[in-house]
Amino acid sequence: MQVPLFGGDAATVRQFHEDLLTKSDAALVFYGAGNEAWKRTTDADLQKSKSYRRRAPLAIFSYLASPSTVHKKDCIDMGEEGLIIGLEKFTEASLQPLIDAVKRA
Repeated sequence: MQVPLFGGDAATVRQFHEDLLTKSDAALVFYGAGNEAWKRTTDADLQKSKSYRRRAPLAIFSYLASPSTVHKKDCIDMGEEGLIIGLEKFTEASLQPLIDAVKRA
């Protein structure tokens, strides 16, 4: 498991991010205090990763954490793929789809 790079110049961070997505089997987006614009930008960035991957598609999951927002409820109501709902509390069982995806990769 690796964590994205958050420091350095923009080009270095972007290259590290692309390299990491190319090597990874799955990505978990922790959606807690971020806003809807942040989530949409992150999702779009992950979708772009498909263009530079030569391996199997990246399994993408979003962990919805508190605080509860209208956008998070909309994600649930619309059945967004890869949601792990942790708005009330964290449970190990909720991560099983992510674990299964990594095992299949």
